[in-house]
Formats: sequence, structure tokens, C-alpha cells
Amino acid sequence: MRIDVVSPVHVGTGEKNMPFLYDEWKGNYYRYLITDLLLKMPDGLNTYTLYDDLKSFDQSKDTKKKMIELFRKNVHYKEIKSVYALKKEGNIGNNYVFEQVKALDKPIIPGSTIKGAIENVVIYSFLTDYYDECIKDNLPKKELQSKTDIKKYSNEVTYLSMIFDVDKTECEEFLYDVFSCLLCSDITFNNMSIFEGIRLNKTRPQPICAFECIASNQSSRGNFIQFDSNNRRLDKYEGMSYMEDFISRFQKENIIQACNKFSKDCLKSDFNEKLNSIYEKDTYDYDIHNTVTDTLWYHESETSCYLRVGKNTNWNIKGLGLLFKKMDKDFFKKNFKNLFSPTEEELEDAKMELFPCSRTIYINENEEAFFPGVIKLSFDD
Repeated sequence: MRIDVVSPVHVGTGEKNMPFLYDEWKGNYYRYLITDLLLKMPDGLNTYTLYDDLKSFDQSKDTKKKMIELFRKNVHYKEIKSVYALKKEGNIGNNYVFEQVKALDKPIIPGSTIKGAIENVVIYSFLTDYYDECIKDNLPKKELQSKTDIKKYSNEVTYLSMIFDVDKTECEEFLYDVFSCLLCSDITFNNMSIFEGIRLNKTRPQPICAFECIASNQSSRGNFIQFDSNNRRLDKYEGMSYMEDFISRFQKENIIQACNKFSKDCLKSDFNEKLNSIYEKDTYDYDIHNTVTDTLWYHESETSCYLRVGKNTNWNIKGLGLLFKKMDKDFFKKNFKNLFSPTEEELEDAKMELFPCSRTIYINENEEAFFPGVIKLSFDD
């Protein structure tokens, strides 16, 4: 199969790097190790004091400004060997930089990331198909308020158990067996870019940080996604019709169908009139952004599909809320704050309608906007 990077993808390590670890030169940013930079400091500077200041880098704007100026002024970056290079799309400036996951300094999308995205899409598709038959009449009629209920009904296992007609433990055992048969390997790419992250809101765009991203317009080939349908773990579920149906959802053609449908359902929330009014208030160029979303919306294929992966792509963590927004508006609205809301604040109906919209975009130095985290899976290529 082939996997194409359609828009910039960031799968983070959890590390937030200081801006002076990067140096710009001839259209690229070069990443350096802090130990190498400290060794190049002039003899008169106390590197032990610098280490102490670095620890407080997060806490003080004055310290941050001082440290950036200190390194920029005193370190001759061109004399040091960089660890890796990234194409300059956006500006780092004084922003932190979120680091991309790599293997041997090559950017990767971990197999676990692909696996989690596919599992999420399959569960969403399955719950949607059986909602009216098995879930709707089993839902509590009142607003959920107790911690026990909130925890229970925030868990997809609760709803899957209703379909399978088993208890929570049996359902979790079944999911473990099935998910163990889905084998996804790491996907390695060559090129990375720097983009600036922007969060959109009703007043003005809010800069977040810079992001190391897997660059668009590159591909990788391999047997990245396989499902072992002959695994003996699955033998005990023969004759259990709902469980057999769930297992069948991991066949190639069913994954493709589920992914394409999930993308369209999410885009309906991303691009309603209320959210579009937010986009219209800022100054970014959305041509590239909209080309990608249009591609997702109009894509019809029996051999390929699209997924969104990585940071700033909230679709995968909000699938359950999207399901109820689509299938049961009353339950969704009544329990939005406790089950589905990204904030503890009371939100007005208009904001609920935007759920689970993508408010974060990436921009380059030309202020062109990018829709983050889209990859294409071509199973027969």
C-alpha cells in the first residue's frame, strides 16, 4: 500500500523546544543540541548559570527574551553540526517549537497512531449503524450528573456492550482480542517543515507555537496496515452475529468506506455557516486549506481513503460526541457539558453546533492556511 501526506502532519514527542535551538539559513531551519550550543559560548559566560536559567525559561518572559538574545548573539551556529534540517514554511520567531516524532532523525507516523485512528473510525461506524436498534432505547432519560454515570457514558465500551449484549469486562476482552489482530507499522518519511500554529476564534487569531511537521507531497510504500482475520483469538466469536460484524469492519473495503464517511460527518461540523464566519474574519489565504477539505468531501473510492492523524486534529478524540450530535440531538445537548464539551464552561447552543470543529490551522510565512494532519491511504498501490 501507499500512504501520502496530503497536509502537514505533526505527531509530537511531548517535547517543547526553545526557539534558539533552531537557526535559519537559506530557506531552512537547522536544529541543534543544547549541549553543543553551550560548548560554543564565550569563555567569560558561566554555563552552569545558563543551565539554571534554562530551567526557568518557561516561568519568565524576561528570562525567555534574555536567553534568546544571549544565544543568538554569542553562538556561531554555522560552526556547529546540526542534528537535522527542516524547510522553513512558517516562522519560529520567539515561539516554542513542538518536536515531531522521529526514528534516526527521520520523521515517522507511528503505527500506534494509525492503529488508533482506524479503531476510532471503525467504532464510530459500528455505533452509528446499530444506534437505533441497540442503543437509543437504553440511554438514561435524565441529564447525567454523578461521577459514576459520567465516567460510564463517556466510554465507548458502554455503548458497544449494549450492542453485543455483554457486560463491560466481556466487551473489553473482545475488543482486546480484535484490536490485537490489527497490525500497523511505523511509516517513515524524509522531509520536515516548520509551520506556525494558529487558533481561530471570534475576535482574532491566536498564535500557539511553531510545529515540526512531516511535509506534504511525499509518500511511503509498505505493508503498513494488516488485519489477521485468521488469528485463533477470534475463533470463540464465531456465531455471534454482532461481534462477527464488528470483526468484518476491519476488512480493507470496510475501513475505506468507514473512513470516507467519518471524514464527511466531521466536515459537516467544521464548515457550517457559523464557523465559516470565523474564518472570514481573519486575513489568511484559505486556497490550499480548502483544496484539501474539498478533496476529503468529494472523495469516492473503493481502493483509497483519508485519515486525519496527529496533533491539532481533534476528530479522533471527539467521535463519540459527534455520534450523538448526529443521532440524538436531545441526548447530545442535555449531556454536552458533562460528556462531550472540551471546556467546563456553559456553552450556548450556537457553540455546541460547532462541535467538533477544527479551530487550529497551520500557516506559512505567506499567510497561507493549511488544514492539519491529512494522509491518504491507497490500499492497492
